[in-house]
Amino acid sequence: MSEQIIGSPRALRGKAAGALAVLGSLCTIVAGVIQWRQDIPRGDALDVLSYVEGRPWFLAAYLGIIGMICWAVALSTAGRALADPSARALARMVDPILFVGVAVFSVDYAHDGVTTGVLARQWADGDRTAAQAQAAYQVVEGLVGGTTMLAHVLIGSAFTGYAVALLLSRQFSPTLCWFGIVLSFGWFAGGSALFLRLPGAGFEFLLPFISAVTIWLAVLGIMLLRNASRGSGQPAEA
Repeated sequence: MSEQIIGSPRALRGKAAGALAVLGSLCTIVAGVIQWRQDIPRGDALDVLSYVEGRPWFLAAYLGIIGMICWAVALSTAGRALADPSARALARMVDPILFVGVAVFSVDYAHDGVTTGVLARQWADGDRTAAQAQAAYQVVEGLVGGTTMLAHVLIGSAFTGYAVALLLSRQFSPTLCWFGIVLSFGWFAGGSALFLRLPGAGFEFLLPFISAVTIWLAVLGIMLLRNASRGSGQPAEA
């Protein structure tokens, strides 16, 4: 009877975590498709503003923030549902890093999405001259740049920690966990290279890791849902 009482809340947490992980990936994918940052012009502020004005930038920023919050809640919830005490302790140690990272990301994305979107609309409507728009964009870019890099460092390191916790729990495929560790560490390393201004570092090297982690989290969400539905804590098959 006691195992059933303990197992039922754990299964509910697993289902909630799985659903949020999948939802977070869906929101992030839609936001990424809307923004399609690979095609953002580099170097010319007015070209960037023209690109932003031609897309539903506010919606993309909103979905990006919601997606990241869903991931944070999903991973924190999944960490608390792990059966192994060491794995559960590691996940809880990583929680503050992720929460700070998501907070920084949310502020950064709000500035990048809303402020840049408003600026692009003002320039398109003729409320700002080209010189004024360029000057304002440079200020926004300067403010956002540092927080963007910091967010990637924190989120990448937190995701790496959660992936290690999942591996230690032995409730999931080792292959899935190792993919998460490698991809998340790549996110962390890419963000660190940008923050440290290392030669050759650029967002084009970071984007593949972010895209891959997005898919990994969706797969993890499906595995969480499947394990919770089975009501079993046995390791999933690779």
